[in-house]
Amino acid sequence: MYTLNKTMYFKNLDPLRGFLALVVVVFHIVGLTAELGLPGLPILTLYERGPESVLVFFSLSGYLIIGQLYDEKLAKGSIAIKQFYIRRILRLYPVYYLVLSIGLIIYFLVLPKMGILEAPEYSFFEAVAYNVAMLPNVFKYYHDPGIIFEIMWSIGIEEQFYLFIAPILTLIPLNKYLRNLVLFTVIYFIVFHLEPFQILRNYFMVFFFMSGGGVMAILQRKNIFLAPRSKMVRWVIYALFAVVFTTNWLHFDNNLLKHGAYLITFMLFIPTLSNSPFSFDIPRWATWTGKISYGIYMYHMIVVYVVFFVSQKVNAIEGVPGAVVIAINWVGTIAGTLLVSHLSYQYFEKFFLKLKDKYRILK
Repeated sequence: MYTLNKTMYFKNLDPLRGFLALVVVVFHIVGLTAELGLPGLPILTLYERGPESVLVFFSLSGYLIIGQLYDEKLAKGSIAIKQFYIRRILRLYPVYYLVLSIGLIIYFLVLPKMGILEAPEYSFFEAVAYNVAMLPNVFKYYHDPGIIFEIMWSIGIEEQFYLFIAPILTLIPLNKYLRNLVLFTVIYFIVFHLEPFQILRNYFMVFFFMSGGGVMAILQRKNIFLAPRSKMVRWVIYALFAVVFTTNWLHFDNNLLKHGAYLITFMLFIPTLSNSPFSFDIPRWATWTGKISYGIYMYHMIVVYVVFFVSQKVNAIEGVPGAVVIAINWVGTIAGTLLVSHLSYQYFEKFFLKLKDKYRILK
C-alpha cells in the first residue's frame, strides 16, 4: 500500500538533479567553445543533452509538486493555495531575481563600460518587465537576451504551469485528479504539436512534461504504478533513460515523435528511480550536487562569462597549448559553478528555505 510521504523526499532523486544540472553546464561549455572558436574536447552525445535535461526537470517537478498537492488534499481535504505560492516564491524567486539583477548590471553597465557590448538590442524596461512577470520564455523568443537571461526561460515555464494548475487542483475532487491530468496531458500534447498552435512551440510551453510527471505521482498513490518489482525491468527502464542521453536513437527530427518518446521514458524512469532500493550508499557529494542543483543551473552562465573571458585572453597568447584553454574552460566553469552554488545555498538560499518550511502544510 502507498504510505504518505509527508516530506516528499526521495533520496535517489538528489544525484539525478545534480547530474541534470551538470549536463546543462557541459552543454553550454561545449556550445560556447564552438561559438568562440576555442580549443575543445571531442563532442559526445551527452554534451548535447542540455535541453533534454531541462525536460527531465519538468517531469520531475510535476511528479513531486503535484504529488505534494495530492497529499495535502488527501490529508487536509483542501489545498492552501496561498501557502503553496508562498513556498514557490521562497524557493525560486530569491535566486531568480538575484541572477536577473546581476544580468542587468552586466548587460547594461559592465559590458558597455568595458567596450565589449554597446547595449543590448532590447531596453532595460523590456528585460525587467518580461522577467519580473515570469515570461522569460517569451522574452527569449522576441529577443536575443544574452546567455545569463537565456537559461531563465525554464523557470518561467514552470511558474506559468503552476499558476493555473494549482487553482484547478484545489477545485476538482480528489478522485478526479488522475482522469483530468491524463486528459490534459494527452490533449495538450496533441494541441501543442498542431500547426495552428505554433505560438505554444514558439514559447516552448511544454506543460505536458509536468502534467505527465503528475500522472505518475497519482498513479503511485493509487498503487497502480510503483517501482517495478523485477530488477530486470528496472534496469531496462534505466537503460532506456541512458539511451536518451548517450545516443540519438530517440532524438527524432519530428518533435511529436521526439517529445512522445521522451515523455514516456521520463514518466517511467522518475518513479522507478524514486522508489527503487539500491544495494549501495549514495555518495555524499552526489547528494550535495542535487541539493545545490538549482544554483548550478541558475549561476553557471555568470561563471561562464568570467571563465571564458579569461580563456580567450589566454588563448590569444602565442604558444599557449590548447589543453590549457580547455582546462580553464572546463575546470574553471564546473568548479566555479559548484563553489558559487554551494556558497549561495549555505549563506543565501537557506534563509529562505527555512522561511519556506513555516508555510509547509504537511510536516
